[in-house]
Amino acid sequence: MVLVGSLVAFLDNHRLLAIGFGILAFSSFRFSYINLEIAMPNMTWLAIVYAFATGFIFVPLTTLAVATLEKQDMGNAAGIYNLTRNIGGSFGIGTVTTLLARRAQVHQNILSDTWWRAIRHYSTSW
Repeated sequence: MVLVGSLVAFLDNHRLLAIGFGILAFSSFRFSYINLEIAMPNMTWLAIVYAFATGFIFVPLTTLAVATLEKQDMGNAAGIYNLTRNIGGSFGIGTVTTLLARRAQVHQNILSDTWWRAIRHYSTSW
C-alpha cells in the first residue's frame, strides 16, 4: 500500500484500479486450482500476489471516494466510507460462511448415505 500511495501522485487512479483488479483476477484464477496436495510456498506466493492486488484496489478507491470533497468534509466522508466498507465486508463474510457450512452439511449427508449403503450392500452379500 505504501508503493501505491506514492504512485497515486503519478498515475491515474482508474488505471491503478484496473491494474489491481487485473492482478486480483489472476490470483483468484490461480486460487481456483488449489487442492489438498499444494505446497506451502505456492500458497504463500498466491497470498502475496493477492495482498499486492488489494493494495492497488483500496488506496485508489479511497482516494476517488473523497477526491471531490472539500477539506472540512473529508474526515466525515472517510469515516462513512470505512463504515460502509466494513459493513459490506461483514455481510460478505457472513454470507460465504453460511454457504460454506450449508454445503459442508450437504456433502456430509451424501457421504454418510453412501457409507450406509455400502455397509448394507456388503453385509447382505456375506
